[in-house]
Amino acid sequence: IMENNNLQNGKPDILFYLGKKKSELSSGERREKVIFMQQVLVKFEDVDQVRDFVNAVSMTEANFELGSGSRIVDAKSILGVFALDLAQPQRLVCDSDDSAILEEIEPFLVREDRLRA
Repeated sequence: IMENNNLQNGKPDILFYLGKKKSELSSGERREKVIFMQQVLVKFEDVDQVRDFVNAVSMTEANFELGSGSRIVDAKSILGVFALDLAQPQRLVCDSDDSAILEEIEPFLVREDRLRA
């Protein structure tokens, strides 16, 4: 796993995982697939933002994990998101390198100037 944790600049980090998927292996053949992952910090100001965020990520095929520390939830679950400490920025990890996803969640991304406020 290669990881760059420089989330403070408001740009996503890309994580590279090498994983084997059983369904992709033919008899006696071994292949590895590279899965691209994006990682950003998000923060919500109110309940409406949480609802809008969950609706936005739910519209995509990608998998999302949201949380900090040992508490990680499915970002497509509104109950899971509300179980987090939403007063703090949360780490969002997405298993896609599609930049359109970032455009959808842009209002919730933590920027350097928002961290200082």
